[in-house]
Amino acid sequence: MSLVRNSITIGGLTLVSRVLGLLRDMLMARYVGAGLASDAFLIAWRLPNLFRALFAEGAFAAVFVPLFNKKMTEAEREKAQTGLTAARTFASQVLSVLFPFLVLFTGLMMLAAGPVVWAMTGGFPDGGPEKFALARHLTIITFPY
Repeated sequence: MSLVRNSITIGGLTLVSRVLGLLRDMLMARYVGAGLASDAFLIAWRLPNLFRALFAEGAFAAVFVPLFNKKMTEAEREKAQTGLTAARTFASQVLSVLFPFLVLFTGLMMLAAGPVVWAMTGGFPDGGPEKFALARHLTIITFPY
């Protein structure tokens, strides 16, 4: 019964997230419209979302969760320490490597915002230098997300 309840909870929260995303897009289209600002914002928002998906929801999560679980079960089997203590130690070791990497990566991406935005957009040939400059500035603001 717990599996069904948990599945309904996750499914329901995913549905709420999708509905709120649709509402956000509708409000943006209504109040910002299609143009220089919305194009620049969407490019600037796409970059942090791409890397968040890679680092937090993609390969990292696919590797970390099974290893975390393995550490818990191995420690409990060996009775050396509690499974939760071993798993927390493992998590802190991973975080001590991942956090400095992400800080450095974020800093580099903020410094290289111009070339990265240009690579994604081709310099906005249809929008001119103002659109590119705005996208670059918004990328610097949104990337730490």
